[in-house]
Amino acid sequence: MKKPQTPRLERGHKTVRCRECGAEGTVRVGRQLARSRVKAGISVEHLPHCPAYKPDQPSHLKKKRWTQQEKQANALVGARETVASGAANEDADGRFFGHWRVESKGTVKSSYTLTGAVWAKLVVGALRAGEEPILHVRIGRSTAVERDLVIVRTDFFDAAMGKTGWRVREAPQNRNAKSFRLTLDVETPYLVQLVPLAIAVTEHQFKELKELVDEAQESEDLQRAGEADAEDQDDLVGGADSA
Repeated sequence: MKKPQTPRLERGHKTVRCRECGAEGTVRVGRQLARSRVKAGISVEHLPHCPAYKPDQPSHLKKKRWTQQEKQANALVGARETVASGAANEDADGRFFGHWRVESKGTVKSSYTLTGAVWAKLVVGALRAGEEPILHVRIGRSTAVERDLVIVRTDFFDAAMGKTGWRVREAPQNRNAKSFRLTLDVETPYLVQLVPLAIAVTEHQFKELKELVDEAQESEDLQRAGEADAEDQDDLVGGADSA
């Protein structure tokens, strides 16, 4: 005896009604996946008292979260928020003029795709102004797991590499060389394969890197100052001998 065949659903949009709150919506029926499964999408605006109701986050709260991230990113290097980012070489959300340029990006998903164009634009604009660029990326902003990454140039990372003892990992290769997918499941620091090459670190790791680089810069400045003083002393001695 043959089994009864499962009726095939016609593709298209169907009107549905919620049994709990009575709200109406549509079901978009797509292609048949299996004998008893179809690809479908449901769009129903449930009423607030309905168990299926999911409130949309108000726009002012979204803006508040974004502003909080920008402030947090700028605080890493003492930068200030730029009034008109994107205009007249102001390609950043925050700047410490002559020192740092900060850009913030974020996603509610479990990964963020960083394009080479975004990274290159930030780096070129920063270096032209004599500034060091960092890209602050917040992944999974509205999920239980939240993670902030800081993307830095390899030159900045290498300046303190010998003092950290960290091993730079290589993330899985991207098929598209024009972008790089930052995910939550890759241990930092890891190589971001874009042009120019970059390194992804956590906020804590960035703070440690910055402290080491600052110490190295301060030591270099003191050494240069000492060499300059020594040259001045030689000039004075030479002038006295001539007299």
